[in-house]
Amino acid sequence: MPENVQKLLIYWSLAVAIFVIFIASIYVAALDIGQELVEAGRKRAQQLRGKLGKKAAPDPLAGKNVAGTILPVQELTQKRQWVQDVVSGAARGLGLDVRVLTLQDSKEHYLVHFSDGARLLTYRVDRDWVEAAINGDQEKLAKIKDVVEEYLRVQWKGEKPKPKPAAPSAAEKPEEKQAEVEGTTEA
Repeated sequence: MPENVQKLLIYWSLAVAIFVIFIASIYVAALDIGQELVEAGRKRAQQLRGKLGKKAAPDPLAGKNVAGTILPVQELTQKRQWVQDVVSGAARGLGLDVRVLTLQDSKEHYLVHFSDGARLLTYRVDRDWVEAAINGDQEKLAKIKDVVEEYLRVQWKGEKPKPKPAAPSAAEKPEEKQAEVEGTTEA
């Protein structure tokens, strides 16, 4: 093909492509406008029906946020009350003014919900930890308090998590054992 005809075909093919894209965008815009008009018509029809006496049922959740929709549907047992007291103390220790709701899931783990009316956070406390702490295991009680405080500190207050203490290296362990042995022989 001659060079002039080739350039002409390139320009016309580009022009046709642009024209097709232009027509497609007009079509999509027309569909969008059509949907908005139909939606506006439905809203207007609902308003007119409401004025004519046909009232819609009131929305029971109107004006409530997610945290405000949770109702205590389970009876607060003695163990759940204990968990609620422990985690409430942890929240107060951080200076948080939150409501605490304690429920149990199907596996009987404790779900603790923290809410200030606008925010809702949930933490799952292991049932085995609770059982051990109720039976007097102070280490498990401290662990429950620590993990709940850490969770609230990070998730609610937005602080960075505390760094975990580094495990002693293999070279340090024999020295510690030797120091312990020396300390016991002197006493």
